Amino acid sequence: MGGIGKTTIAKAVYNDVSAQFDRCSFVENVREMLEQKDGVITLQKHIVSNILMVNIAESIVNNSEGIRAIRDVSRFKFLVVLDDVDETFEFEKILGNMENFVSGSRFIFTSRNVKVLSMLADDIKLYRVQEMSHQHSLQLFCNYAFKKDIPPSNYETLSNDIVSVAAGLPLTLKVVGSLLFQEEEEIWRDKLKQLKEIPEQKVVDRLKISYDTLNEEAKRIFLDIACFFVGEDKEIASYMWSDLGFFPTTNINILNQRSMIGIVVAGSRKKLIFQMHDQLRDMGREIVRQENIRHPWKTSRIWSKEKALNVLLNKKVISQPPLELF
Repeated sequence: MGGIGKTTIAKAVYNDVSAQFDRCSFVENVREMLEQKDGVITLQKHIVSNILMVNIAESIVNNSEGIRAIRDVSRFKFLVVLDDVDETFEFEKILGNMENFVSGSRFIFTSRNVKVLSMLADDIKLYRVQEMSHQHSLQLFCNYAFKKDIPPSNYETLSNDIVSVAAGLPLTLKVVGSLLFQEEEEIWRDKLKQLKEIPEQKVVDRLKISYDTLNEEAKRIFLDIACFFVGEDKEIASYMWSDLGFFPTTNINILNQRSMIGIVVAGSRKKLIFQMHDQLRDMGREIVRQENIRHPWKTSRIWSKEKALNVLLNKKVISQPPLELF
């Protein structure tokens, strides 16, 4: 998922092992690069220039020349990290045949979509980044909020509460920690209250990248899960989506591949239960909330029992006139 620390881990690995290779290249935001005009050529130029350590941008004018240039330098044992690849990335179209590279060369890819990674090569090894532990989360948060590893005694409880809300997502810990640096305790309490209801906008924007690439049926299923079905039976919800024509089997698989949901077996009856990271759940609910901030009763979903009861008690429902039967 977005913000879980894929790029940070890839950079740490790159810095740790790059001395073992003849040439190295780290390319961030591959997805954004490929979305640009002549994105494939731009990516090839970047890689070849890094490997040769000279700028040869003018000599590559199409992807075939880019592949040939990469093949010409494949005598080196090199390390290439390609950060944030998606369906638009095609290994052979950009880098050529993997068999051309010297034994010992390594490619590291990061992605939000496990299917994209599994299709890159037969012998690829997959690593799913997990959420940070509470202890490490607190340390990361404190580095941004206090510029040290542990909180002052008078901020210890507040810090632990905020870390719990972040649910092990490094992006949230960094963003919120930076915002609260040198702020008064009153601001901290207000921010904690806000985070329990509304996630930080910078976090929403990063997480929403995956949501924006979904088809409409998958988006609606994702929002339904975020609002109503976290911890609930997959089969029961799927009956509803099937009746709506949303093809739940296909779209649930898409959400799972993109690390937007998880599915676990639970209970003696081996039911399949939906799981979702708290920050993704809150992002989904924020999307719904923003449908109509001034009139929340007009949003597509209401998940809070209190808000639902308030709507039923205090808002009049405008109904259609009865149909006349002939």
